Amino acid sequence: MFKFPPRYVPDNKVLALDPPYFPAWTFPLLNEPHDAGIPARAVEGGLRCIVDPWGSMDVGDEFKLYWKDTTAPVCSITIDADQKNNRLVFDIDESHILNGDASPVYYTVKRISQDPEEPDTKWNLLVKLDRPGGFDDDQATPGHSGLLYSIPQDIIDHGVGSGDAAAGVPITIKPYENMRRNDRINLAWGSKNVYHTVLDGQVDKEIIIPVSKEIIEAAGDSNGVAIAYQVVDVCGNYPGGASTWSAVTKLLVDLGNNRLEAPLVLVGGFPVEEIDLEVLAGADAIVRVTPNRTDHAVGDTLRMTWIGTPAEGTAVIVGPLDLPVTTIPSYCDFTIPYEYVAAIAKGRASVNYVRIRSGEADRPSKSAAVTVIGEFRRYVAPNINEAVGNTLDPALNFYTISVPYYAGRNPGDELFIVCEGRTASGVPTYYDNYASVGDEAVGAPVPVNLPKAEVQRLDGGSLTVYYSVNGQPPSDELTLSVGVAAPSLAIPTVVEADANDVLNPDDVNPAIGANVIVTYTQTLPDDKVVLHWRGSSSSAPDASRDLTANTAGKPVPFTVPFTYVSGNLNGTVDVSYAITRGINLVGKSIVRSLRIGGGLDLIAPSVKQATGSAPTQQLNPVAAKDALTVVIPDYGVQPGDKVSVTWAGAAGDGSHITPAGDLPANQEIALPVRMIAYNLDRLVTVTYTVIQNGSELPPSDPLSLTVQTLIQDDLLAAKPRILQAANNGEGPELDVATLTVGATIRIDNWPLIAQGQYVWLRVKGIKKDGTNYERTLWQAPGSRVSSGWVSDGYATNTVPLSDLRELRDGSTLTVEFKTTFNQSTDEGQAITFPLRTYTVKAIELIKPVISSVKGQSSNADIPNGGNTVETSVILSGTATAGMSVEIFDGTTSKGTADVSAAGDWSKQVTGLAVAEHRFTAKALYGSELISAVWVVTVARALGILVGYYPFCHAASPDGTHVYVTVPDSKSTAIVSTANNSVVKRIAPFESGNLLGTVAVAPNGTRAYIVNGKWNSRRNIVQIVDTSTQLVVDQIEIDPARTMYEMAVTRNSSYLYVYTSGYILVYDTATHALIKSISFYGHSGHTVMSQVADRAYCVGWQSGSGKSIFYVIDTLNHTVIHDLSSGLPIYVHRIALSPDGTKAYIIHSGIDILQVFDIATNQIVKSVSLPSDGKGAFYGLAVTPDGAKLYICRGRRREIMVFDTRTQTLLSSIVIPDEIDGTGATSITLNGVGTSAYISMSEGLHLGYISLV
Repeated sequence: MFKFPPRYVPDNKVLALDPPYFPAWTFPLLNEPHDAGIPARAVEGGLRCIVDPWGSMDVGDEFKLYWKDTTAPVCSITIDADQKNNRLVFDIDESHILNGDASPVYYTVKRISQDPEEPDTKWNLLVKLDRPGGFDDDQATPGHSGLLYSIPQDIIDHGVGSGDAAAGVPITIKPYENMRRNDRINLAWGSKNVYHTVLDGQVDKEIIIPVSKEIIEAAGDSNGVAIAYQVVDVCGNYPGGASTWSAVTKLLVDLGNNRLEAPLVLVGGFPVEEIDLEVLAGADAIVRVTPNRTDHAVGDTLRMTWIGTPAEGTAVIVGPLDLPVTTIPSYCDFTIPYEYVAAIAKGRASVNYVRIRSGEADRPSKSAAVTVIGEFRRYVAPNINEAVGNTLDPALNFYTISVPYYAGRNPGDELFIVCEGRTASGVPTYYDNYASVGDEAVGAPVPVNLPKAEVQRLDGGSLTVYYSVNGQPPSDELTLSVGVAAPSLAIPTVVEADANDVLNPDDVNPAIGANVIVTYTQTLPDDKVVLHWRGSSSSAPDASRDLTANTAGKPVPFTVPFTYVSGNLNGTVDVSYAITRGINLVGKSIVRSLRIGGGLDLIAPSVKQATGSAPTQQLNPVAAKDALTVVIPDYGVQPGDKVSVTWAGAAGDGSHITPAGDLPANQEIALPVRMIAYNLDRLVTVTYTVIQNGSELPPSDPLSLTVQTLIQDDLLAAKPRILQAANNGEGPELDVATLTVGATIRIDNWPLIAQGQYVWLRVKGIKKDGTNYERTLWQAPGSRVSSGWVSDGYATNTVPLSDLRELRDGSTLTVEFKTTFNQSTDEGQAITFPLRTYTVKAIELIKPVISSVKGQSSNADIPNGGNTVETSVILSGTATAGMSVEIFDGTTSKGTADVSAAGDWSKQVTGLAVAEHRFTAKALYGSELISAVWVVTVARALGILVGYYPFCHAASPDGTHVYVTVPDSKSTAIVSTANNSVVKRIAPFESGNLLGTVAVAPNGTRAYIVNGKWNSRRNIVQIVDTSTQLVVDQIEIDPARTMYEMAVTRNSSYLYVYTSGYILVYDTATHALIKSISFYGHSGHTVMSQVADRAYCVGWQSGSGKSIFYVIDTLNHTVIHDLSSGLPIYVHRIALSPDGTKAYIIHSGIDILQVFDIATNQIVKSVSLPSDGKGAFYGLAVTPDGAKLYICRGRRREIMVFDTRTQTLLSSIVIPDEIDGTGATSITLNGVGTSAYISMSEGLHLGYISLV
């Protein structure tokens, strides 16, 4: 529905800009992100916009309104004399108003020689030019064709019974054109309504609206209750076209309540279900009840109610009306006046009655439904009581708009009155007001006051007045000429008034009253002279004189009773007269405006804190930092006087008007101190206004107050200081060397500080390299005074320590602080506070230190003078915080490293050659600050002394240790990968045990070592706790079996031991043997998948050399695949790709490498290897990325390299001379596959080589 615009009442911001508003908008919008909505009707012919006058509005001000586009205004106006201090009224061309979002909508005002100003509020509007349901141009079919709905067929066929009512009747609203969330659906069930707001998820979908039992019962039984619906969108748009309601469906409703038969609606004496206003032709409609002997009796009272629903707006109700039953049979006819029927054009009505009988309960009738077709009713135009014909005198004190009585008027109806004018020069004006229907008698108009200022400026122009009721379409218009009949007769004389038009009641004889002389003498007999005495508080009745032959042609005296003089004490009276000759107006006089009472001399006020005397004073802003007081002079103060003070200064918060209030005994009125900050070095005008006896007198003489600027001494309290500087920040020295964190700058509060003032804070100095240093810590618009700053008394900011350490020793550091007291973001308007300057004492320069060198891939420490096989290392150390160092290898630069705030640095050096490297770190500050040398030798390989013939080894999952069995030395060596040295040895179970293979659980908690004794055939598996590197238990295995190798399942729950004839499965938690799997292979080898619960076991039968290849499910320990068939002989070793998709098998006796696809259990590639004789190939290892397979040549000092992607052999890696032994037998890669540990037959060392 239509919502009225807000009223903008001037507040205490003299120069504030109120936002624009639009009389036809919908304001506010509920549950929408927009402030208001613009409906289609508002845009037709242009969108009317209203802008209230701004403070100090003056000729030449440039006004620009922006609609969505902030670069091109849609309206530009340069203020002329006729527009000054008046509302701007204009229309925005509808070509600018497009469907959808309109944001921002605002205007700017540019005063002469000032920057444009914007209002605080910028509107976000929703423009909706499409109507819900679309436009229905089918006038032949009843109802809007786009508003469709359905009712259950059973209800249509059989009506609504009590059972149906109890369950509720569902009405299905079909999707309609332009459906949108927040549309409001009004479903009418007879005289009752059910409302539903469309939700987000319901748009363009069917909506079921249940009609409850309560609604059905309230509407009552009927032979044809009318069902229809209407929708209004969030902006107030109704469906377009001939009808705003859907078609009507009539339903039988019989709830078994024994209701009386429905009344009839008659037009021209005939019953109708549709009233055509053209046929009704101004006549009244009749509601007829026909009493019968069964249901009625003489003496019954019939109480009828007509409830009309218009196409738009609120219900129009007639009744309840009562008629007695006097005879039976008879007719009881109730009259529905034509204007009440016309008020619901294109709507409908529901009518029923109640039979009232003494001693019995009231018995209602069924309802009758009738629709009304024809054109909409328009409300009758208003009147202005003071108008003479079509002319309105602009010189009167009071004007009264009269809103005529209308059909269906109810107390509380809201009237919205609009006055649109044109000045003599054609400038549009606008005024609106609200009124509510009160207790006015039926038929009586509603009077509404029209301020005289709205009429006076239209002198020589025109005024159009109309109104709307409860948001319905507006009434007909009243158009008047204003001042066309210009006052042409001489001004009347008031004998007792002085030359300044002041009428002192003391000069008037109370027994007679004031004497008024009509001075116009060109009168004739029978002319009528009418005197008007219009007071601000009390007006005399118009007095008239009919002239005779004796009185015509002479001045005409009148007396005005004294009560109409004293009754306007301290107020005003307008005195005028008019002369008519027959039915023609001879003319009206010029109005004499009188001030009633003794003359008041409102001399200029003064400011208590200022110097000098009124009307000219000077104000030191520091003198008023705590209080600003205006002193009102003694003008002849009367009890009940109200006084308001106006401080007219800078726009916005720099100006203020105090509310009118009682004048204190000391005649002092306090003003907000905050305004001083906005008016520094400006001239301010201060006046006061007196209201006596309810009448506002003209403003006093002005006080011209010069607000002085703040001098530097006034701002010393807020001179910035660095708290860590000498003398509690006063300086002059700032020792940067003592700082561990940034320097804290503190700004204490200054006179006239206020929340919202913008601030700038900068530090400026000289860097060590001689260049200028500057850092901005605060600046507008992001930095301003907060409420916490004001309450705390100070605020702080920090200069980064790294900045300070760049400053040259002995240089100056200046701290600059500014603020704009007027809260402008323009730094040019800021006042600079006293500067603070420090002398910088530079920081201590620290000589760089290299404290650590680590291998990049292994992260192992490399001691000063130590060796490594890695060609990439990471150097780290310390130096002066915030500086940089340069790393050298001998005389070759390896790049720079930044030093952290903690004084640490690190640098990666890559591509090191096999040679000695001498690293130093040179400071890029100070003079020749260079670290001590750190020597690292990069070797092709390292030999780790473990004992003769290291047999087998395995790495812990975290890569920190390698477990190496050394049969000849009867021990297992534990090698730390951090420094590649033996950190512990584990003795065999018994002296003489032969150490074999070793395995480490994937979870890293246990290592398993094979112990065998050849003479007794006793077999032991030692179990090592890897956290302590101690043997914590052992598993004894059948001595009749020869143990070969071991493997641990990927969940670390089972240990598989490969023996002659069987694979034994042990529970790693209980060490119990849980399964023996037959496996008749020699030199067996088992690997575990790390992506599936599978074990892959290979071996060959002694004698025949036949290969065996089993795949075992490690959850139930069963052989699920025997892949032995077709394999070449002498399968010896197996390795898996990390992703578990490939297996690599070595046939040692015939020197073949085969690639096995695990998904298909098929050999996909066979590669011949160089022949060295049976058993020539041993250890296998696949890189973590699966790209390479390394193969140990047991009889040669080299490792073969197989590219798994191209499935070709690459160049072999020759074992460096640093590693002794005759052939490579076992290989273990580090975690990233860049280096490897190698066992060599007949060697004393575990080899460590780089693979990159």
